Amino acid sequence: MSSARRGGDGASMTATPSFAKDTGAAMSDGILVFVTLPLLIGPIILPFAGRWVDRLGARRVAIPSAALYAALTALIPVCGSSVPVLAVVLILASTFGFMAGLAVVFKVISTWLPQHKGIGFALGGLASGVAAAVFSPVFQWLISGGAGLGWKGAYLLVAAMIALVAIPTAMFLISEPTAPRVTGRFSGRLPLPSGDGYQRAA
Repeated sequence: MSSARRGGDGASMTATPSFAKDTGAAMSDGILVFVTLPLLIGPIILPFAGRWVDRLGARRVAIPSAALYAALTALIPVCGSSVPVLAVVLILASTFGFMAGLAVVFKVISTWLPQHKGIGFALGGLASGVAAAVFSPVFQWLISGGAGLGWKGAYLLVAAMIALVAIPTAMFLISEPTAPRVTGRFSGRLPLPSGDGYQRAA
C-alpha cells in the first residue's frame, strides 16, 4: 500500500514537465498541483485518518480508501485541461492515498508488533524509500522515455496498479489481532483484604 502511494509521488514529480508541455500551463502551476499540494495533504489528513483507523479498523478504512484512490487517480488525466479542477482531484487522490497507505500501515505495525514497533516502522520506511527510488526512474521512462505513454498514460497505469494491487491487499491481506475476551463481570469494587478490622470497616 505504501508502495502504491510512493508510486503516485514518483509519477507526480516526473509528470510536471510533460503536463506543462502538453497543456501549455506554467511550470509553477504544475509544481503546485502535482508536488506541493499533495505533499501538504499528509500532515493534515494523517491525524484524522489515524483516528478513523483506530475507531473503525484498518480494513474498513483501507478498502474504500484504496478504491477511491484508484478511481480519483484515473480521473487525473481527464481533468488536465483545468488546473483548478486538477488541483481538487489531486488533493482528493492524495487524501485517500494517505488514508489507504501510511495510516493503515502504521496501525497494522503497531498492533501486530507491539514490542517491536521501532523495527516495524523502520522497515516500513525502508520499503517506502526503496519503492520511491525504483518508481521514479520507471515513471520517468514511462512518461518521456521509450514507453512514450505521456503523463496521462502514466497516471492511468498508476490507477490500474492501485486497483490491481492495493484493493486486493486491503481486502485479503490486512488484518488486526483479535482483542482478548474479558470473561466474568467486574462490579467496579475491589475486594477488601480479609481480617477483623477490614470486615468491621466494611
